[in-house]
Amino acid sequence: MEKKEEMNISVEEIQNLNKETRAKVLEKHPDDIELNELSYITPYDAIFSKLPYRYKQIIKLRDDSEVIFSQLGKDILALLEDKNVNEINLNQDGYIRIDMFGKGKFKTDIFMEADRAENMIKLIADYNHDSISKENPIISTNLPTGERIECLLGNVVKGSPVFSLRKRPSKIFPLTEYVELGRLKEEYRKALVEEIHKGANILIGGGVGTGKTTLANACINELKGTRKRIIIIEDTPEIICDCDDKVELTTTKYVKLADLLKTAMRLNGDTVIVGESRTGEEVDILLKIWNSGSKGGFNTIHADDAQSALKKMEQYMMTVTSVPQIEEIIQAVDIVVSVKKDMNSSIYVSEIAKLKGYDYENRRYILEDLVTKEKYERSFSLEEARKEYEKNTK
Repeated sequence: MEKKEEMNISVEEIQNLNKETRAKVLEKHPDDIELNELSYITPYDAIFSKLPYRYKQIIKLRDDSEVIFSQLGKDILALLEDKNVNEINLNQDGYIRIDMFGKGKFKTDIFMEADRAENMIKLIADYNHDSISKENPIISTNLPTGERIECLLGNVVKGSPVFSLRKRPSKIFPLTEYVELGRLKEEYRKALVEEIHKGANILIGGGVGTGKTTLANACINELKGTRKRIIIIEDTPEIICDCDDKVELTTTKYVKLADLLKTAMRLNGDTVIVGESRTGEEVDILLKIWNSGSKGGFNTIHADDAQSALKKMEQYMMTVTSVPQIEEIIQAVDIVVSVKKDMNSSIYVSEIAKLKGYDYENRRYILEDLVTKEKYERSFSLEEARKEYEKNTK
């Protein structure tokens, strides 16, 4: 069989072909322009003003996003594409700091000038039809590619721009990897997986940046292959669910998380997963859903330990009901998991407990260790988890 000669084309030839195609597109009548030809048109071309409004918006958004990313610079864009980086932060000293999955926080040698940072922040605000100024110096918004970004300007940051960019996870760290890294005991992993398969509703508590969502994704990964219909509700898309029958809902400027939770009740879901609860209304509706037969759900909450996570739910509920809804919480939540971070920013699972009831005399939730079945009194340390791993791998 005769071997076909490989065809080569130079970069210059490609550029010339693009120029020719662009010239032909610009000669067309505005009504004849097709959607796939918009990439050849810029807002500065004469034909732009004659295009339909929808086409103008597509071109403008594309053009604005390109300008935003050019302001970020190639070094920060590389961090955006790095799957191991989950946070990118700009401090007032102008240096970029990052948080890497499982490794902690690092200061990079990437420097971003204040003028460039301020210009980029204003472009992002404009892109999202928002505004940021001395009078309104804080915005919480998104990059064109969906990443959540919190930006601050002006006097609140002493004139030096600050931003914190949270990336959507691009890969899952399975529970087995937590064990391999010495951040979870193997017997607890097995017990937790068993509860997930039984359809337990799981509350994950932890402080800021302790990897609550990362752990939630590891747990949700155990649902792979399920035939359940899963409803996922988030402020910022961070949950990764590799299930076939799923509906992913995200809040907008006009649609609150509580609104989506109300909608979820009518979407016939078997399992409801909420990225994070922050208000009494959200917790109230979620508990009603979980107590109405929805099983296998997950929710994260800011709290230092398992007991505090349940107390936080109770406090949120008090803002809408005025009376502690302890029974609602006990009936809805099956398992409480707590994640912590040590002095070196290493993340580990510190508690996994089953919710058994409430001690009204001492005003504490009764938690039972998932493995030993003993009344839960303390969390285990990262060092204990690592020692257990070393013992099991000898």
